[in-house]
Amino acid sequence: MEGVIDNSMPPVDPLIIQLCKEVIPYSRIQLLIIDESMVEAIKSRLDVEGIDTTRVRFLKAEPPGATTDVSPLFLTNESGELATVDFDWACYGLTTSKEECAKYADTNFDIKLAQSLNIPIIAKSSLVWEGGGKENNSKGTLLLVEQHEFQRNPGVSKDSIELEFKRTLNLKKIIWLKKGLWEDEYRVELPGNIWPIGAGAHIDEFCRFVDDSTIMISYIPENEKDNDAITSENYRRLEENYAILKNATDQDGKPFTIIRVPVADHYVFKMKYDDIISYNRSYFPNAKSGDTVNIIAASSYLNFIIANNAVITAKYWREGRNESKRIKDQQVFEIFSKAFPGKKIIQLDMEGYNNGGGGLHCLTYNQPIGAPLEK
Repeated sequence: MEGVIDNSMPPVDPLIIQLCKEVIPYSRIQLLIIDESMVEAIKSRLDVEGIDTTRVRFLKAEPPGATTDVSPLFLTNESGELATVDFDWACYGLTTSKEECAKYADTNFDIKLAQSLNIPIIAKSSLVWEGGGKENNSKGTLLLVEQHEFQRNPGVSKDSIELEFKRTLNLKKIIWLKKGLWEDEYRVELPGNIWPIGAGAHIDEFCRFVDDSTIMISYIPENEKDNDAITSENYRRLEENYAILKNATDQDGKPFTIIRVPVADHYVFKMKYDDIISYNRSYFPNAKSGDTVNIIAASSYLNFIIANNAVITAKYWREGRNESKRIKDQQVFEIFSKAFPGKKIIQLDMEGYNNGGGGLHCLTYNQPIGAPLEK
């Protein structure tokens, strides 16, 4: 069904609509909403957009952050049934106190969501978990970033973090990378009076598993590494992480296949401090009312999602923009096509969402078979 959107229909982010259109042919969708009274109106809006709402379930939930960061970690127990672990939440590191964080956000969102899906809690841990900050191959190997883990779990040693994750998740191997992308930090001024709005060294911005033995990692081409100070620093960080992965092995002692994907070109935009939502103003500690802030977006091709037989990633070229962006988008499409044979590669314009500090993987969360959409 397609029709005209009238003024009584609720506003829906165009990216959400586009994402629903692309994903629904390959997977059912669960949409988190803050008000159940809006379900029928939202359904009507999706119907007008030609979206099959029989493949959409609505669940009342108010996540305190990006969906993938705050959702429950899906595990399987000895019987092959889904289970989860109750980890802590630290408001993206804006506070190290769970009590302080609870004043601003629901620190038990993951457990409430798990309970709504009838998924039992099999362990509890005081370590902080953010889905975008971890990457695993579902075979016993976990990738972590030192910069992220130490900031979220201050005073906890690397050995203690390893022991705790191995205890709660039955892991066999943990590989430590060093730092994330410079533009994925926050509350730090970058050269040129530029401020990042990222999540804080999340691995899903630059390094992802393709399958249990293949890893994608971002890289900066040699001819770009001296373009500016931010690119030069990212080049150093990514090469250091790449060297670690080249010498790493999986849970069975086997080396990984590593695929290098070019980084997305930087995008810097301006916002008036007074137009920035209050929660995000803490990212810019030196700014005040009346100021204009130069913000670097969290652009990334590796913040992708896999929806069964489709893989959805970003694109950044628009009519009138530099040809280099179009060329890079095409390079990424070809790399993904080879890395995911038999899957449809879809590229969506992610600039608007990147400007808020996240990407496709942040916005979504994969729910495995066994966690029912209907009850």
